[in-house]
Amino acid sequence: MRAIDIHAHLVPQSLWRAADAGKPWYGYRHEPGEGIGTILGDGKRFGFTSPKVRFTPEERIQDMDAQGVDVQVVSIHTPFFGHHLDPAQGLELAREVNDEIAGLARHWPRRFAGLATLPVQDVKLAIDELERAVTVLGLKGAELDTQVNGEQWDEAKFLPLFKAAESMGAVLFFHPQPQHNFLMQRTPRDGLVNSLGVILDDAIVVAILISGRRIPQPPSAYQRRLYYDSVTGSEAALRFLLDQVGSDRVVLGSDWPFVPWHPSPVAWVQGLQSLTREEKERILWRNLETLLGL
Repeated sequence: MRAIDIHAHLVPQSLWRAADAGKPWYGYRHEPGEGIGTILGDGKRFGFTSPKVRFTPEERIQDMDAQGVDVQVVSIHTPFFGHHLDPAQGLELAREVNDEIAGLARHWPRRFAGLATLPVQDVKLAIDELERAVTVLGLKGAELDTQVNGEQWDEAKFLPLFKAAESMGAVLFFHPQPQHNFLMQRTPRDGLVNSLGVILDDAIVVAILISGRRIPQPPSAYQRRLYYDSVTGSEAALRFLLDQVGSDRVVLGSDWPFVPWHPSPVAWVQGLQSLTREEKERILWRNLETLLGL
C-alpha cells in the first residue's frame, strides 16, 4: 500500500552551510550547544528535538524507506518563515528555500513533492512567488503560519493571495509555530506551547477564516471544506475526526522529523483496528494523490 506524507519539514541545507561557516542565514544564527545546538532569530531562541534536521537528501530517503513512506510533501520548518524580515529579504529567503525544495522534487520526482514558503509580509510579492513556485518550480502550493506579524488571515489585504491560490489550484497548508505560539504568553512550562498551543492555534486560524468568510460557506458546513492530517495523538481522536469529516478529508501526516513514531506513521495507521481498509487507503495515499495530482 502506497504512502504519501503531507507533513514533512525541511531545515534548509543553506542554513547548515552558513552555520558550519560561522555565518548568519538571513539573520538567523546557529549557536553550538547540547545536541545540534540552537538557533537565534527575530529575538527568539529555539532548538531541535531531532538530529534528523541535518540529514542530507540521501539520508532522508533512507529514513523514509525505513518508515514505509513513498513520498514526502516537503515544507520549511516554520520558525524559518522569515515574516519579520523586510519584504525584499523575505523574498530572497523564500526563493532560496523554494528552489531547494523544488530541487529535491526534480532530482527525486518519485520521492518528493513540495510546498512553498512565501514572503507574506508583502502580499504582492507573496502572490508573485506563489505563481513562480507553482507554475515554474512545480510545487503544489504553500505552507502558511497561523498569523502574519500579529495580523490575522481574515484581513482584507490577504484576500488577493487566497484568490490567486484558488486560481492556480494551490493547496494552502496552515501550520502554527511549535515553540513560540500565543500560549507562550501564558506559560512556557512542560512543553504546553507544543502539545496544547499548536492545537489551539490550529483551531483559532480555522475559526478566523470561517468568521471572516475566507471559507465561502455557512459555519455549520465548514468541516468538509478542509483537509486534516493524521497527527491526532490517538486512535480514538482519529476515529472521531473520520466520523465528523469523512475519510475523504483526512490525509497522512507525520510532522517529520519532530514527532516520534513507533515504528512509523504508516505502520500506526495500518495497525488501527477501528479503520476499514478503504479508510486506511484513503488516508495513506488516495486522498493526497487526488488533491495534489501525484
